[in-house]
Amino acid sequence: MGLDGVSCSGCHMIGPNGLGTMFSGNIPYDTTHVEFGPFTSPITGPMQLYVGLTPTWSDHVSEGKMCSSCHTLLTGTHDLSGTPTGETFVEQATFHEWVNSTYSGDNVSCQSCHMPHANDSIILANGYFNLPPRFPFNQHKFQGANLFMLKLMKNNRTSLGVQATDANYDSSISATVDFLRNQTLSVDLSVDSVTYDTGFFTVRLTNHAGHKFPSGYPSRRAVLQFVVIGSSNDTLFKSGFFDSNYEVTNIDPVFEPHYDVISNQTQTQIYEMTMGDVNGNKTTVLERADTILKDNRIPPEGFLSTSNVYDTVGIIGNAFTDPNFNKSIVNGNEGTGRDYVHFHVPINGYATPFSIYAYMYYQTLPPGFLTEMFSYSSAAIDTFQSMFNGADKSPFLVAEDSVMGVALGAQIPDLDDLIKVGPSPTSDGVVNIYLPWSVSAFKVSLYEITGRFISTKVHTDQLTTYKSELPQTRGTYIMDLVFDGKHVVRKIVRN
Repeated sequence: MGLDGVSCSGCHMIGPNGLGTMFSGNIPYDTTHVEFGPFTSPITGPMQLYVGLTPTWSDHVSEGKMCSSCHTLLTGTHDLSGTPTGETFVEQATFHEWVNSTYSGDNVSCQSCHMPHANDSIILANGYFNLPPRFPFNQHKFQGANLFMLKLMKNNRTSLGVQATDANYDSSISATVDFLRNQTLSVDLSVDSVTYDTGFFTVRLTNHAGHKFPSGYPSRRAVLQFVVIGSSNDTLFKSGFFDSNYEVTNIDPVFEPHYDVISNQTQTQIYEMTMGDVNGNKTTVLERADTILKDNRIPPEGFLSTSNVYDTVGIIGNAFTDPNFNKSIVNGNEGTGRDYVHFHVPINGYATPFSIYAYMYYQTLPPGFLTEMFSYSSAAIDTFQSMFNGADKSPFLVAEDSVMGVALGAQIPDLDDLIKVGPSPTSDGVVNIYLPWSVSAFKVSLYEITGRFISTKVHTDQLTTYKSELPQTRGTYIMDLVFDGKHVVRKIVRN
């Protein structure tokens, strides 16, 4: 043996895991840092020994760019007769959304959330004697937000020819539910003030994802539901409710605009991307998509309009001019990853305490998105329509908040009474604002009584008295005052 170059270690130090493991009785001694023939590492050794393949290490597998090949999608545009136009449409640019965020700069990769580390060391395969565990190990959960399709495929796995078991699906569904509830978005509801006839409330929505919320295929949307319930369980105000088919009631047939202020029950805040065809009309057929009519999906933290990828992930529609959308409520700087939605709710002198609830619902595939496709018939379309009709289409509750027992005349404790705004009514439109102390930044936003935004001004001169001027038109206006992270709302009349 010695003359043939077969050493002692050739038999006694190359264990069945191919890692150069020395055995002393039943106790393995790890010598993986030593080369023994072709088995040179804990990554390549098992693959070489058991399946005859030599994997090659590459850093990009653990980087966000690994995901870009599937989550940066350009679709060829066709006109209404099906003829290609030669143009392309950005169906989704989730990777670019991540690039335009703090997560990419902080080296928080897509895998960090969608393929989380296991807590313990993991043995990569079953049935192989003494295969050593690895750490860190990214779990192949690929958890995201597509709860609807997971349930649909589970319920139709036999006809689809899917070999995964119910237990496999249940595990993925459980991980998706946990992911949606705990890692995507938070809702914070606050009471600004309540006058005799109007309640002023703010819902703060914070995106915790490394991309827009919602992101991915254009069908996905999030609906903000807001309701005020009286002491006798009577509904005083509601917005964002669903019908029996889980479509949002009272929405615009083309698309619901983005709102900064909601003051009417027919208005609903829906976060979505809406596609337009070559004629600028709404379409849900991907091959007809030529332009974006609306995109108010909540950006990730750090999202900037000056980014070199902004042209593929831009904010489109009313959200672009919303002073509270992805902007600081104090200085207007971009990149907060938040939206503030203001509700001006008619109270009409309601005398007993009431409660306010805010809910954020997520839908993978709203019923209205499929209307255009279901107007056609084919084997594939008809089969999917049958599966869709039998599926659980209820929206998923991502996050919620509530404030209980709000009374008429409620104000911000120990603060609201100290802030004076007047005179009201004012004949010349000049209003004085008196603060209880000087602040480094003071923001004044002005709205019409209907909720339409007029203007915003930020003061940084650290005074306690400020002047503000109303528009020339007579009427009632809403003044939103922000300082030290606090909101105070005042109603001012110009006669």
